[in-house]
Amino acid sequence: MSLKINLDRSPDRVSDKEYKILQDQGNLPANWPFRPELSGPPERVSINDAANTGTVNTANISTEDLKAELERRKALETIPTIGDKGGIQSDEGEEEEEGEEDYDDGWNNEQRRAELAGRELSIDGNKDEMIARLIRSDEDKLVEGDAAPAS
Repeated sequence: MSLKINLDRSPDRVSDKEYKILQDQGNLPANWPFRPELSGPPERVSINDAANTGTVNTANISTEDLKAELERRKALETIPTIGDKGGIQSDEGEEEEEGEEDYDDGWNNEQRRAELAGRELSIDGNKDEMIARLIRSDEDKLVEGDAAPAS
């Protein structure tokens, strides 16, 4: 958590630590006096103690450090994730072919019937029969009885 300094209060109501942080970072408000007794070589301030004044990079992090952190975070995005059954699983090589759907996971019978009706196919049968009909439709391998009855 970063240090938040209320700059609306008078300078005499700010702690020496807060005043020094603002002064070292060059974030002192224009109407606040410079206090030489607090000056010295600027300290490298922890991000948790850096004043949060709304300005960029108040933690005094170098450009090189910021770039390194960005690269580290980008690298984390490509790390394989742990699957629901344990172990490391990568998304590579597991992509379904375009248009290929198993109609099982994430589908309920109402959704299957709506999909079948939209394709003008029979909505009769149990889950396995509806899934088989949808897959045959995807593969253009419909059989007799797959079409919806004429109304």
